[in-house]
Amino acid sequence: MKDKKFTLLISIMIVFLCAVVGVYSTSSNKSVDLYSDVYIEKYFNRDKVMEVNIEIDESDLKDMNENAIKEEFKVAKVTVDGDTYGNVGIRTKGNSSLISVANSDSDRYSYKINFDKYNTSQSMEGLTQLNLNNCYSDPSYMREFLTYSICEEMGLATPEFAYAKVSINGEYHGLYLAVEGLKESYLENNFGNVTGDLYKSDEGSSLQYKGDDPESYSNLIVESDKKTADWSKITKLLKSLDTGEDIEKYLDVDSVLKNIAINTALLNLDSYQGSFAHNYYLYEQDGVFSMLPWDFNMSFGGFSGFGGGSQSIAIDEPTTGNLEDRPLISSLLKNETYKTKYHKYLEEIVTKYLDSDYLENMTTKLHDMIASYVKEDPTAFYTYEEFEKNITSSIEDSSDNKGFGNKGFDNNNSNNSDSNNNSNSENKRSGNQSDEKEVNAELTSSVVKANTDNETKNKTTNDSESKNNTDKDKSGNDNNQKLEGPMGKGGKSIPGVLEVAEDMSKTIKSQLSGETSSTKQNSGDESSSGIKGSEKFDEDMSGMPEPPEGMDGKMPPGMGNMDKGDMNGKNGNMNMDRNQDNPREAGGFGNRGGGSVSKTTTYFKLILGGASMIIMSIMLVGVSRVKRRRFIKSK
Repeated sequence: MKDKKFTLLISIMIVFLCAVVGVYSTSSNKSVDLYSDVYIEKYFNRDKVMEVNIEIDESDLKDMNENAIKEEFKVAKVTVDGDTYGNVGIRTKGNSSLISVANSDSDRYSYKINFDKYNTSQSMEGLTQLNLNNCYSDPSYMREFLTYSICEEMGLATPEFAYAKVSINGEYHGLYLAVEGLKESYLENNFGNVTGDLYKSDEGSSLQYKGDDPESYSNLIVESDKKTADWSKITKLLKSLDTGEDIEKYLDVDSVLKNIAINTALLNLDSYQGSFAHNYYLYEQDGVFSMLPWDFNMSFGGFSGFGGGSQSIAIDEPTTGNLEDRPLISSLLKNETYKTKYHKYLEEIVTKYLDSDYLENMTTKLHDMIASYVKEDPTAFYTYEEFEKNITSSIEDSSDNKGFGNKGFDNNNSNNSDSNNNSNSENKRSGNQSDEKEVNAELTSSVVKANTDNETKNKTTNDSESKNNTDKDKSGNDNNQKLEGPMGKGGKSIPGVLEVAEDMSKTIKSQLSGETSSTKQNSGDESSSGIKGSEKFDEDMSGMPEPPEGMDGKMPPGMGNMDKGDMNGKNGNMNMDRNQDNPREAGGFGNRGGGSVSKTTTYFKLILGGASMIIMSIMLVGVSRVKRRRFIKSK
């Protein structure tokens, strides 16, 4: 009798299951297909400017601006080219650029928009994350657009991008570059699956092999599912780079060589090749890692404050410090086959992009498309005249245009402003003192890690080795004050885009032909910047930045999730807690309450059967509606 009841129950649930699947399979809900590529053609038209309007509660907007460094999500409604998406998450984004804007009078932050933050089934026609980049340190507004274009033409897995007119609560906020987030849709469209592990370096991950313990790589962040990430795969890669053996077994060498060539030829030192060793992703597919292009607003010499003259970078040692500290580059360039291929990519960039009319035509086209938006940009870091001039030639700093924009600082121009830190904010904005950060020129990792306790201190110091910090308290205290004036270059010049292209073309051709050395002349000097030694080189390198205030020796916002012990220790503790609460370990299921084993077994079968059918229903509904699984969480 009991078996008949059990069979009847199962039959009813099967009928119910079929009905549920039938209803959902014929429904018109289109938002669940997370990996559609409709968004590419619909929104990322590079021949026009996308329009983005962010509707957010004024109190949330004020809190987001006043506490930007916290990078906390706020609820908003976003309209893109007339299509409205409600209940999305928006937050500020960035590292040094975020801190720099927060320490100024500007509210021109970069933004990250997660369409699935509060509604996991929502996407923008398949896109779950949209980044709005503020063109920080780029008077031309073109550096990132041009570099992504070249990356794409050279066959790299490039995210979608387009200009965007960004409005907040209906008011024009500024011209931005909209860039696709490296999430599931990007991976699906470029690699055909989303099952691999995705890693990101925010700050200081040189990829040096430190053993097999994941805790040794706290600056390498797992962007995919931490619970399923296989750290043994990436440690095998790092070990192969260290030994120089079986590199192709673990690395898509071609993608890395192209990235190195592009960063070198376009003078992008705000990259793995620079002092911060950041702005790159690694994606693993079947045990092989590819290097993904990311963040190029400081390409074409925009990072260091170089002058507009010759950019003498050593193409075979294209790093700002010791080449051996960047094993992803040094291990490949030790191999003559790889080096030859790298040289061919440099030649390709020179021939197709630097020497041809490609860049001139592109900059003309982009100028015609965005000039009117730049002219009316209410939050622009630079003037319209500087925008136009910087396409072809350098722009110089001015007395009211110093601060953080280009991260290059002239020690002769810097002032010790810590003695004025107790002034009220009205006096700070009066222009009577230049409250700016002074940074040193050293590029070695010891400098990057120096001065570790600046995060919540506003103190006066005359120590010549200390930085003149602004009194922006990263922790969000009430004594925070902001600097005056538009974002500038801090006493240096930003070279023109076409100017850098011409100089780099000459430099690369000269070194490839053997006319000049392709390695550093001061190869024995570990503090050498990777640019050929000369008096001009030493002068230029005085503009290279250290980490901004509050970042010295500390991981920037958003990297705390990789603290030592977080991945294994934390998960281990969670498992331990679950085991302690497990009723099986407290006496077991079978003999609770003194009932007979047969009756308990029957009830257990009924419960198990019902639960199984419910789970199957959910799984089948999910499979019928979602084509591929999600695995990258919103951040």
